Amino acid sequence: NDIPNKKLRILVKFALATGLRQGEILALKQSDITDMTVNVTKTLKSVKVYDDEENYHYELKATKPKSKKSKRKVPLPSGLKKDLVELNKIRNEERLKLGELYKDNDLLFPSSTGEYIDSRNLIRSWKRALDHLGIEYKKFHTLRHTYATQLIKNGAQLITVSRLLGHASIQTTEIYAHVLESTKQNDVEKLNTLFN
Repeated sequence: NDIPNKKLRILVKFALATGLRQGEILALKQSDITDMTVNVTKTLKSVKVYDDEENYHYELKATKPKSKKSKRKVPLPSGLKKDLVELNKIRNEERLKLGELYKDNDLLFPSSTGEYIDSRNLIRSWKRALDHLGIEYKKFHTLRHTYATQLIKNGAQLITVSRLLGHASIQTTEIYAHVLESTKQNDVEKLNTLFN
């Protein structure tokens, strides 16, 4: 709650609450959320577009997700409802501010002009927010890891976590469980201070 940029704060909470990949979040449309469930069907990528045989430029486009299992429905925790209302207010303010220049693309997390947020800009904002909070830089992807480990710590089945994350195979999800097992031992070792 200490991140000054309101839209970024909501985006970070959304990432922590859903475990979606960065590209999946940035590709979401408002219409992808119904009854507090996110329908994940695409991801945002920078795509090379040829102007002619020699010249090209890059454009942000919503493309097919990473794998078949990446297409999924992810329920949202009810605590996020007020954040989605706040996000709607922010979008409306940005739309009013720019008037006709605003491009309404129905995006859940649009840039201030209504376009896709470039992942490089998101990472810059993320880094600034961490600096502001005095937190050492961690990749944005860490939010996805946190989502997974919290679910596992709280007793969620590996297969459920795997489906929610859109992993192609449960073996990928098992990595989180193994990491938790090794940290459990380290955490228990800290109890040795009680006996010294």
